[in-house]
Amino acid sequence: MEPLNPSVRLTRLRTFGVALLVALFSTTGCANPYMPPPGAWIEPFPPGAMVEPPQPQFQPQPAAPEPIRELKPGKASYYGKWHHGRKTANGERFNKNALTAAHRTLPMGTWVRVTNTKNNKFVIVRINDRGPYHKRRIIDLSHAAAEQIGMVRGGVVPVRLEVIAEPQDVAYNDRPY
Repeated sequence: MEPLNPSVRLTRLRTFGVALLVALFSTTGCANPYMPPPGAWIEPFPPGAMVEPPQPQFQPQPAAPEPIRELKPGKASYYGKWHHGRKTANGERFNKNALTAAHRTLPMGTWVRVTNTKNNKFVIVRINDRGPYHKRRIIDLSHAAAEQIGMVRGGVVPVRLEVIAEPQDVAYNDRPY
């Protein structure tokens, strides 16, 4: 008998492996380790027992802190993939998926609540860059922050800014809430 071609050999080996796996899973897939005898009913609780209501599986998020001060309203824009990975004014790399923003005068590390006045959605961002460099805008948001307040499609929206925490109030990268 001649030795088999390596590709035929590999095909047969794969076929055997698949058949073995199918046989293994078909025999164990529906197995039940415990079947009560026919007619047996297992009471989940003794008669008259008090049943505790189920506890919620989530913890409610705390409300955002009260603002320290409100800044004058204006227009916001966002910047995204063309800046992603470049250094910001404070030296860290810009991440379009982080909740950060650029402001001309606020100290680096300031936490700001930005509210879209068209739909009342808000996001809390950390100032880590300088800008915007457009004369009529007051803040540039990261792409993730822009998505949260529903401004990606429009590009520029009217916003209200509220300072929530300043750098001396919190450690630089810690959220104030």
